[in-house]
Formats: sequence, structure tokens, C-alpha cells
Amino acid sequence: MANYGPTITIVIPTFKRRESLSRCLKSIAQQELPADEILVMVQDRDYETLNLVENLGITFKKIELPGIIFAIQSSLALITTDLVAFIDDDVTLPTDWVAKAKNAFSEIPKIGALGGTDIQKNFELKDRIKVGEISAYGKLIGNHHLASGLKRNVDFLKGCNMVLRTSIAKSYSPVFNLLRGQGAQVGNDLVFSLSSRINGYETIFDPEFYVYHHVEPRKESSQRNELNEIERSDLVHNILLIKLTFAWNFMRAIVLIYQIFIGDREVPGLMKSLLLRGYRINLTVRDMSYLVEAIPKVWKISSTFREPLRAINTEKS
Repeated sequence: MANYGPTITIVIPTFKRRESLSRCLKSIAQQELPADEILVMVQDRDYETLNLVENLGITFKKIELPGIIFAIQSSLALITTDLVAFIDDDVTLPTDWVAKAKNAFSEIPKIGALGGTDIQKNFELKDRIKVGEISAYGKLIGNHHLASGLKRNVDFLKGCNMVLRTSIAKSYSPVFNLLRGQGAQVGNDLVFSLSSRINGYETIFDPEFYVYHHVEPRKESSQRNELNEIERSDLVHNILLIKLTFAWNFMRAIVLIYQIFIGDREVPGLMKSLLLRGYRINLTVRDMSYLVEAIPKVWKISSTFREPLRAINTEKS
């Protein structure tokens, strides 16, 4: 099938998951409409994966520093296509995935970012469910792996299945320098999704634009629900920083108050922590200590960075 529509690069950051990556690349090779470019970001010490991509003839970039954020920033410096897609190495794509991405950006003039369901084993899809929302006071509602039904505007997408205008991704890449952590740093997908919205574009979640997510253990950081103290501190820092940076001016104090006293599952405040921890006071004290540590630093950083961020938006409007 002849290629058409906007050009697209698929970026796959990976680390020591050779079998998963091989399965992912096979699904990309089977696309009815091929991607214009495929770029695998590989750490220079991951010799098995380097051997795989060299043997397959896939374009790759060796990176020296750990973490998905450095991989994303390094990839953006190389991309010249209209669109950039970020997928995890443990997903596989249906054969019409690239075609759907190109069609969406051809047919919806104001679309800035596109994502969809990441179908996971043992999770039943639900039609009427909130997905990808950030409330006015900062509550995060994900559910990207559970949602079915009609396409809709959302606040944020999930990083394992996300396509953006390259111009948006490159403009907001500096925000990543403010995020902490190594390995699968939390918050990169929030930055991209909110950057689309703040530019006046639509962020579209389409359940028909799905991937199959074969969730694999992480090789460089703790598992998703088993964070150590440093990783938990980094998560709180990143989520709170993004909320305060992208919140409207008059809502920043409300977001902070909500976060301290209530919070959400990712970053629990006082009430949420008591419920999640079964009223074990020692664990709630630990949760609150992460917030107390993060708030003064994050408030200062977000306040400093907001003006340059708004300037980017003004220049593009």
C-alpha cells in the first residue's frame, strides 16, 4: 500500500527486553501502511538488544545515560517527520495502527496528540468510564487500559501508546530536565499530553486506536507497585511539579491544598493515604513526608518555569 498523509517516526525506548522488543518490531513490520521511520533507543551497555537491532537493520541510537527521559530527548533531536509516536517495547500493534494515526492527524485539524487503549490481560474493558482526566483541583484519573466506546477529548494519554505533532514534542522537551529519577521516570506522558492542550490543540483518546500491552517487568527500576524510597520521592516530585506547572494561575493554590489533604492513588494526601494504608499511621506519616519535602522545591521550580512555558504557547498562537 502506498504511503500517504503526514510522515511519522515510531520511537521505542528499550532496555534489556530483547524478546519483547523483537515481538514489538515484528508487529511494526506487519503494518498495512508502513511507518516512515523507526527509531529504537538503546543504552550502550545493553549488548543483547544492540545485537538484535543491528541484525535486523533497524535504525537505532546508542545512549549513555539511563532513563526514558534521556532516551526521549535524544530521539527528538533526530526526528524530522511531521509526527512522532512513542510506544513501549512490550506492546504489539494491530496491522492498521499506523494508518489510523495518519488518518486521525489528516482528518482532525486541531489534533495535537492521539492515544488509545492499551489492552491488557485480565482486565475487562468498560464503555462508560472516565479516562485521562485531570480535575480542576488536580486529581488524576487514568483508566487508559480499561476504556472502550467512542473517541473523546482528554487531558492526558498513556506513554505506551501516544502520537504527537513533532513540533509540540520538541517545544516542550526542556520540561523533562525538571523531572527526577532513573529508569521509567513518571510524568513524561503527562508533559506531552498537557503540552498539546496548552498549545490549543485537542488531545484525543480513541479506544479503536489500541495496542496490546504485554506488561513486562522493568529491568532498571522497581516494579510499578514496588517503589523504593528514592523512587517514591521522585514520583511525588514529578507529579506535583507537572500539576503545578500546567495548572491555571488561580487554581495552583487549590491544587496544592487538595494534594495535601486528599490527593490521589499516585500521590496520596492525608485522607487518601489513611484509606490506602489501612489507617496505619506510620505509613501515612511516610507518605506525607514525601509531600512536605517536595512542596517548597516544586512550588519554586514551577513558578520559575511557568513564564517560559507560557511564552512558548504565546509564540505559537
